[in-house]
Amino acid sequence: MNKKITPELPIFRASLLLILLLLLTTCGGYDPDSTGGTGDIAFKIDWQGTPTSSKSKIRNPQSEILSYAPIDCTAIGVSIVSATVYSSTGSSLTTGGPWSCSDHSGNITSVPAGSDRKLAIFGKDSSGNILYYGEQTGITVVDGQTSSTVTVTVTPTGSAPSAPTGVTATAGNGQVSISWSPVSGATSYNIYWSTATGVTKTTGTKITGATSSYTHTGLTNGTTYYHVVTAVNSYGESSESSQVSETPLTVGDVDNNVYNTVTIGTQIWFKENLKVTRYRNGDTIGTTAATKDISGETSPKYQWAYNGDEGNVATYGRLYTWYAATDSRAVCPTGWHVPTNAEWTTLEDYLGGSSVAGGKMKEAGTTHWDSPNTSADNSSGFTALPGGSRFSDGSFSYMGYYGYWWSATEGSASGAWTYGLYYSIGYVNHDSIDKYRGFSIRCVRD
Repeated sequence: MNKKITPELPIFRASLLLILLLLLTTCGGYDPDSTGGTGDIAFKIDWQGTPTSSKSKIRNPQSEILSYAPIDCTAIGVSIVSATVYSSTGSSLTTGGPWSCSDHSGNITSVPAGSDRKLAIFGKDSSGNILYYGEQTGITVVDGQTSSTVTVTVTPTGSAPSAPTGVTATAGNGQVSISWSPVSGATSYNIYWSTATGVTKTTGTKITGATSSYTHTGLTNGTTYYHVVTAVNSYGESSESSQVSETPLTVGDVDNNVYNTVTIGTQIWFKENLKVTRYRNGDTIGTTAATKDISGETSPKYQWAYNGDEGNVATYGRLYTWYAATDSRAVCPTGWHVPTNAEWTTLEDYLGGSSVAGGKMKEAGTTHWDSPNTSADNSSGFTALPGGSRFSDGSFSYMGYYGYWWSATEGSASGAWTYGLYYSIGYVNHDSIDKYRGFSIRCVRD
């Protein structure tokens, strides 16, 4: 006869209780600190930005000191705030919110009474992504009562972007255009400006929400403006970029052509090639048929549109003989002049020397320069264009390939110093070239 085996009931019950206890603990429903009933937790939020660290030099050279800058949570995209209360075992007991970011405080009701509660605060964007987080532990909740106000320090869950680089400024009529290289992770940019040098986030006037290059309008011509740029993402704002400065200014000639200008170092230059057909006093600058040979003339004073086509003037300006460029009646407007060779050299030196200055001066891209337009980034704002040249025999050449600009300085009896830029190289070429040639002119301020 087979004997039926039955498990011992007390052992079976104990095992079942242990399993249930483990399940409750694992699933978040077990609260060993519960005392029964419910209470409230009041809290306020201390919003703090991305920390910066430094080493202590007084007590312990190895210790790290963290400092936090206050943050405007709405400025970096926190739209709602929510809270969760946990037991000491990590079980979620209740939630609170959402509150507005601007509230900076809240009250969580119906929290299970007990000791060692943890309050976690979440700052989220409109998509529910957690941007800021903070917690406070060891809170005791008493049945029917509200805890004293708990302060929760909330800091970013990520980091602010790095400061923008490659910042340039270009002046126009009553405006300055600011551009910069894109910053990885940035969602927008802030611009700070002042009419005093040394502008910072603290001292400058803030322009928010730029997503790419920005044109600052409504400025006063003749006044210098200083700008810095910062990058922004959901975690905060970067430090300032290097400072750039520009002086909005436009200049008109006697033919009513208007020229934008650019400040480079201590000099202010036209950022366009001269287009005028008359001297400053109103006298006409002579011209000839496009193909006429002038090599037999003495001191010819002429100007031409490239290839005799007036349609080229708006973009590339006119070509002038050196004799016209340096005539005492002056081709540049009042307050401006044809630069000397020394002034060209000052520009070149400020931009890092002849080996790199050309790329910093040439308009970037291949809209006007032929490919590859080597090294061209126009970081100076000079916006050099390849106006080509006219030879004394009446032939024109190399528009799109090179630009030559006269200086007011003679190199020899038959030649004068010029400043040349090419599509295929990034450096500057200096030559003393035949004064009969037709080259471009850039005016510099007196």
